[in-house]
Amino acid sequence: LGRRWSAALSLFTTGVSMLICSALVDQWEAQAAVFMIGRFSATFAMNVGFLFIVEVLPTQLRGQGISLVNVMSMLAQMLSPYIVYSSVLSNIAPFLMMGLIGLLAAVPGLFLPETAGTSLPDSLEELEGFGRHERFFWAPVCGAKRRYRTSKDQRRSEL
Repeated sequence: LGRRWSAALSLFTTGVSMLICSALVDQWEAQAAVFMIGRFSATFAMNVGFLFIVEVLPTQLRGQGISLVNVMSMLAQMLSPYIVYSSVLSNIAPFLMMGLIGLLAAVPGLFLPETAGTSLPDSLEELEGFGRHERFFWAPVCGAKRRYRTSKDQRRSEL
């Protein structure tokens, strides 16, 4: 699937499974099973995200980018007890919050370039054109031949 679609689909799966968990409050066995699917998907998305940031950022910014990602993950870890504490307000509140966060997080990563099968940028100048002419719905399983838009597709998108 490539990094872009793997991250987006795993975050989407996390969001959907957490929203399903909010509907299964009275059935703890089913809720635990669906929650484990969501937990697996969230862990998968986290791992893909760390790999993706290393590949997308050019060498000049890689250290700073990884540091920023680590700081954001630590900030999320510090805020996570508040999500758990929201169960005082409602039993479904933590699941709704995690579900909405997962669904919202799935969207921005789709607009990043796919890194599979391409040379990665080493400088800021190379980053400017990186992934610019890729098709939005392309994934590595589609084959390399259909990866880039043709001049006819580019003219259509400019209209």
